[in-house]
Amino acid sequence: MRIIEEKAVWLLVITARYIPVMVMIAAGHLCVAQSCDSLMGAYINQDSSIVHIKVDDGGFLKGSYQSNASDDTILYPLYGVVNRHSDLTTLSFHVSWDAFGSITSWTGYCEDDENEIKLTLMWHLVRPYVKYDWERMVTNKSVFTPFIK
Repeated sequence: MRIIEEKAVWLLVITARYIPVMVMIAAGHLCVAQSCDSLMGAYINQDSSIVHIKVDDGGFLKGSYQSNASDDTILYPLYGVVNRHSDLTTLSFHVSWDAFGSITSWTGYCEDDENEIKLTLMWHLVRPYVKYDWERMVTNKSVFTPFIK
């Protein structure tokens, strides 16, 4: 678990799945110390896009995605799943870019790399409004780390 802020009140909470999660109350905000067991929280990638993740007891993921690829500040809905049935937490989620007619899907894993949580994900973007067929699908990799304001 990564300590997000040093000057805070920390509480140990047992979730509905009996997973211990450290939470803190600082400046009137409730924050979760991110771990691969909970995944709940905000993450930022190398392009400064921000993802907010919540996971329910069934392993379904919901949240929002704020892309830094354009100037908008829209929070796009995000949906996916988490699999914790092995030593490695795997996850997959997608975002529909409604105004653009595009969809992006991310699939990858969470790892605790030297006490920092890292989401390493491959993404696939499909775009309808392009001139050539070869432009319709784009693939790349993103690495998300905890986002701290």
